[in-house]
Amino acid sequence: MPTGDRGVVATKNIAKGEQLMLLPLQRVLHLPSPKDFTKNSALYEATATKFLLEFTPTLSAFTATVMLLLSEFARGKESPFREYLASLPQEVDCLLSWSKEDKDELKGTAIDDEGREQTQAFFAREALPVISARPDLWPAPWNSVSRFAQVAGVVQSRAFHMEESNWVTGSAKESSNLYLLPAVDMINHASDPSRRNAILSKLNQPMSKVVGGAEQAVEWAFCVTAECDIPAGQEVLHSYGDLGDAALLQTYGFVDAAIGTEDEPFVNPCNHVLIPFQSIQRVCRQMNKDQGDDDSGFSKAKKASAAATHKQLEDRKVAMLVSCKLLQAAAPANTEFVLTLGNPLPDTLLTVIQVLLMLEGEFAMLLANNGPKDGEAYSLGTDLLEEDAEFGEMVAFALVQVLDIASHRYPTTAAQDVTMLANAEGFRSLRHFYAVSVRLGEKQILAEASKAVVQMIVDARSGDPPGGASDDVASDDDEGDEESEGEASDESEGEASEGHTQPAVAPARHTPDTVWPPGAGHPVLARAGLAPSRKRRKGLGAEALVDQAGSDDEGEADDGEDDDAPDSDDSDKVGYGAGFDDNDGPGEAHDRAHAGNGKAKK
Repeated sequence: MPTGDRGVVATKNIAKGEQLMLLPLQRVLHLPSPKDFTKNSALYEATATKFLLEFTPTLSAFTATVMLLLSEFARGKESPFREYLASLPQEVDCLLSWSKEDKDELKGTAIDDEGREQTQAFFAREALPVISARPDLWPAPWNSVSRFAQVAGVVQSRAFHMEESNWVTGSAKESSNLYLLPAVDMINHASDPSRRNAILSKLNQPMSKVVGGAEQAVEWAFCVTAECDIPAGQEVLHSYGDLGDAALLQTYGFVDAAIGTEDEPFVNPCNHVLIPFQSIQRVCRQMNKDQGDDDSGFSKAKKASAAATHKQLEDRKVAMLVSCKLLQAAAPANTEFVLTLGNPLPDTLLTVIQVLLMLEGEFAMLLANNGPKDGEAYSLGTDLLEEDAEFGEMVAFALVQVLDIASHRYPTTAAQDVTMLANAEGFRSLRHFYAVSVRLGEKQILAEASKAVVQMIVDARSGDPPGGASDDVASDDDEGDEESEGEASDESEGEASEGHTQPAVAPARHTPDTVWPPGAGHPVLARAGLAPSRKRRKGLGAEALVDQAGSDDEGEADDGEDDDAPDSDDSDKVGYGAGFDDNDGPGEAHDRAHAGNGKAKK
């Protein structure tokens, strides 16, 4: 390719529907299921296949594929895949080879790998026992950690994931099947659907094809077909799956932010931000405490009793959220909510915050009156926010703090990242550019979420349904973003929560002295021209809840300072979600739910 990358270009005009490549099972390097191997063992030519299936059935698909490819490299000229092996790059610049300095630029993003197991430890734990059991399959020098890391980089950047019944369609589900596809893996990926001109599919049907000059029975095959007319000279592009820049970088070693023009860089529509439930829980817990009675005069025993009561109510709420699938069943505290440009405030997030902020009587009424049923998906929508403006305001203020916590995770502000992207000379390397692109993609989503929160507050105070007010706030927000980002870049370094620096979207730093609700100077509120209200809620239109809500205090100003502010989320990073071990080694991108089908642009 003119850019120095590998790729596939049409040498003549190609018509829509024309078959570009057909790769039979015999030419695919992958570890089959024991059932498939027993049925067609003669078709699997990799020597280590039988041993890996029998000796290491618990190995992940990624690790098993690395070991399989490693053994074929060791066979050299005897391998039936020797021509394919010779075509593979000797070095792949994926995250496995990034230095600590490079990886530090990814702090706070969806691929922050702080605390994850390093290649050396993973090799000793997973690969070395396999190699020691059959040194004939992995002789020197292919039994070393350096060779393992080299081959792991190739697999991570070039392997394809495939569902048995259909091609990856953008869902977050990963197949246990992992394939190395000679020639097919030369085709590059396009996140922009308008640039794609080919599709890869798996033909699950027996056929007869000429392979190596002789007609052979083919059990199944991979096929690349033109989705549209492709003129001569145009690059052939397809999709590895609906993956954001973070997933592309972690799995395949590139981001689509590098595609486009300087004036109009491409924005990947699949980018996302992960919001940990733990940070949501802490914010709501503190807000509930601020809404409760002043316990400064309580005895230690009474304080302990009150804390236990609050904890029991919170536990009941969490159990309910788990039962209706809003929190994952295994380790609900590790649940993460996905924010995207198209849906910066997902309904699941709004529902969870509403439940956590309910008074005890409100929660009891929710369960009694058409509440969630075990095992069924559940949504509160915005009905309660429309019914009670104070409650809508409280939910919005909770979101303000949750977004602040998320924006504190990054080492830079959005304004600083924009400046770096505008000045190419400011990058140390292409890796640095990729990291900044991933960060900024996430911060764009946080900015959109911030705009939506501003509108929620305006709606709550105007009496309009959420999202139903005028567009005055949103239409002026781009300019407001620039102003607030500029203010953030000029702010002095203050005391920040552990592991967090200056925020990217909402620049005002939440110090240990911060109280709820945020002060009038908070950037989200300032952009809406609003000042917070701190009167105690009566409840969601229920007179029976007046005593709980403290009706005697309605409308009174609270001039006291509260030293207990919501902490930033300093919990362990939990990767992409439920059911995955954070320490699953250097190939984790291929063993997680966000892995897609594809290979790197290398």
